[in-house]
Amino acid sequence: MTLEKKKKIKALKLAPWWKRLLSYGIDSLILFIILVFFVAGIYGDDFIRLFDNIVAVGGFELMKDNPFMVEQFQELGPLSVFEQNLVYWSYIIQSKYSQSIFIISQIISSLYYGLFWGNTGQTIGAMILRIRVISPSRLKPTILSIISRVAALKLIEIAWGFPALIVVNPMLKQRIHDVLSHTVVVEEFKEEDEEDEEEKLDNPQLPDIASEKEHK
Repeated sequence: MTLEKKKKIKALKLAPWWKRLLSYGIDSLILFIILVFFVAGIYGDDFIRLFDNIVAVGGFELMKDNPFMVEQFQELGPLSVFEQNLVYWSYIIQSKYSQSIFIISQIISSLYYGLFWGNTGQTIGAMILRIRVISPSRLKPTILSIISRVAALKLIEIAWGFPALIVVNPMLKQRIHDVLSHTVVVEEFKEEDEEDEEEKLDNPQLPDIASEKEHK
C-alpha cells in the first residue's frame, strides 16, 4: 500500500451505524420505486386484464371457490363490491406473480449495489450521507469483494436483516457482510477539509483507525 493510500484511510473515520442504516433505507426506497416501474412495464397489461375479468365476474363469486379467502373476508367484515374485487385481485397477483417479482427485485438490487459499490463505493443513499465502502488494503474494493458483499447482503435480507445487527469486528465496526467482503464503511470529509486532516497525520496525537484498535 502506498503512503498516499495509507493517509487516505487514516483521514477517514468509520461510519456510525445510524448513517449506514439511513443510507440503506434511502436505497431501499429507491429500489422499490425502480421495481414498481419494472413490474408495471412487464406485467402492467396482465394486471389490468386480470382486474377487468374480476370486475366482470365479481370478486366475491370467484372467492367462493377458495375457502381461505371467504374466511378472511368474514373476519374483515362487510366489504363493498369494489373492495372485494380489489382484495381478490391483490391476492391473485401475490399468489401468481410473487416469485417472479421477487426474482426481478433481487436482480435489480444486486445490480444496483454491485455497480455503485464497484464504481465509486457509494450508492445514492451513501452519497447523501457522505459514507463510502472501501477496502482497507487498497481503498477501492476488488470485484470479488463486491460480489461477496452483495451476496452476503442478500442473505442478510432473507434473514430479515437480523445478522446485520451483530458487530463481528468492533475495532472496524464491521458487520458480517463487511468481514466476508474484506471492506469497511467510512465517512467522507468535505474536499476543503480533507487536506487539513491529511496534514495532521504527521502529528502522532491524531486519532486514526489504527489508534482506535489499540484503545478498543
